Amino acid sequence: MSEPVAPFVPVTLNGHRFGRVSTARARWLLDQGFDGLREAQQGLSLVLPDVNAGLRQINLVCAHHGTLTGWRHEAVDVLDWSGAFCLGQMERAAARFWGSHTRAVHLNAWVRCDDGHGFGLWLAQRALHKATDPGLWDNLVAGGLGPQESPLIGLRREALEEAGLDMGLALQVSYGPTLKMSQPVPEGWQRESLFCVDAQLPLDFAPVNQDGEVQAFERLDRSAAMQRAQSGLMTADAALVTLDFLNRHR
Repeated sequence: MSEPVAPFVPVTLNGHRFGRVSTARARWLLDQGFDGLREAQQGLSLVLPDVNAGLRQINLVCAHHGTLTGWRHEAVDVLDWSGAFCLGQMERAAARFWGSHTRAVHLNAWVRCDDGHGFGLWLAQRALHKATDPGLWDNLVAGGLGPQESPLIGLRREALEEAGLDMGLALQVSYGPTLKMSQPVPEGWQRESLFCVDAQLPLDFAPVNQDGEVQAFERLDRSAAMQRAQSGLMTADAALVTLDFLNRHR
């Protein structure tokens, strides 16, 4: 995706490009007088001797003022803008607030039709109480990765939680591409690496949500899945992953 200019400005952390915030958010942050936060030539500069403690203190104040919402008590890696270097850890809800790089794994869960031709693709509808994208459709399994968590470990965990799926039931598993997203979102900015995995499941598999974060499942044929991905009823990342899968399986 193209790199925008105003109204967003870059944020550096200890000299590394870290994220992107709106000009309005940048002004608000500067007004709070946080230790280690300064206005840079083209944006904001954070200098924190202890990245974890420093970001936690700032993020807690932002949450107290209601500027940072959806606190989850879950940690993610603090990555540089490229996603290559880990600088520390912080609260997951702060990632989009700062526009920092995150990692997620998405499963394209498909079944082969009875006639041996074509396929069905499982999708999941996010619960209405979710902090981000409530009620929108998602891949059957999709979730952010925790600190130092590999895509495979994260997939196994999320598959059990979201769909009651033991990945050992898959008839075949293959790795797709790692897709990139960088876009404005209501919480601030989403910049994410999406690790795609394709898995053929048994035709009689029926997902059962375990963690209360999914309110419905649906298995769609190719045409319906394409329409759903282009309808605006899916999350932007799930739509991207789904369209990539459909393009790779014509």
